[in-house]
Amino acid sequence: MALVTTGPLPVTQILVPQVQVWHFAVSPDGRVGVGAALDPELTVLGQPSELLRFHLDGTPVQTLRSHGNRVSAVALSPDATRVATGSVDGTIRIGLVSGEEPHMFFGHEGVVWTMAFSPDGRWVASGGLDGTVRLWPVPDVSKTPPHTWERERFLAMLRSQTNLRAVTDPKSPSGWKLERGPFPGWAKPPEW
Repeated sequence: MALVTTGPLPVTQILVPQVQVWHFAVSPDGRVGVGAALDPELTVLGQPSELLRFHLDGTPVQTLRSHGNRVSAVALSPDATRVATGSVDGTIRIGLVSGEEPHMFFGHEGVVWTMAFSPDGRWVASGGLDGTVRLWPVPDVSKTPPHTWERERFLAMLRSQTNLRAVTDPKSPSGWKLERGPFPGWAKPPEW
């Protein structure tokens, strides 16, 4: 990592004053970083909290609340425009470092301990307490995340990607069953 400075390099530089930072990542050029701040109200180490963004140019530290309040791991894309976070509940979030609503991914059972972007920025790897390492495609973060869409738009997208339907079944203990219909194929194949 190269620090961008003018004049002599200081012996130390405080980037995030008076905050306990659990995990952090700094951009390759050293201009911006993100970190998970511990909640001072919690007494158990390892119970992280909110995502912070900090800069080396003196810009005040900012809290990015869009990633929730249980951040346990962070990664910064190679171009420092996107941030990925893992949460105590296993949720993965990938979004812009400016703090807009991130895209959400589910799969881990329990705490996500570590995260990393691929060198080309197209994939995020995560490792968790569940003993798995998972690879996630980085979504187009300029587009609105599906979990924020109106219900009908979201259901239409799901219907276009599967031929399975949940239908009522009075004989089933749950009252529902999965019914498989013909699969016509995709007009436009999804990109995974």
